[in-house]
Amino acid sequence: MVCLDEKPVTLHADVRLASPAKPGREARQDNEYERRGTANIFCAVEPKVGRHFTFATPDRSAFKFAKVAFDLALQYPAATAIHLILDDLNMHRRKSLTDLLGNEVGGEIWDRFTPSTTHPLTEAG
Repeated sequence: MVCLDEKPVTLHADVRLASPAKPGREARQDNEYERRGTANIFCAVEPKVGRHFTFATPDRSAFKFAKVAFDLALQYPAATAIHLILDDLNMHRRKSLTDLLGNEVGGEIWDRFTPSTTHPLTEAG
């Protein structure tokens, strides 16, 4: 069982250098920053074993999700089925993999997953 989700992050750069610690005084860092754009982090966790994977990408797209799903499948070469827990985002679909890798290979990789969404409507039924 592997849980997968993504999170957008804001990239910051320091405006002023931190002053190092000196005897009798702690290090100091200014809170002012310069915004340097955004990125995305995909995080996959296998909670029963304590294993985790992080994938930093410049954006969140179906193409990036497909690459992450492919890389995740490679982490479990002997597994016949990987129970993948996802939210109900529109790109968390077989089509993302088939668009990237073609119907045969993308479909074969997607079929190794047994997708499960955490959408409230699917939990009830």
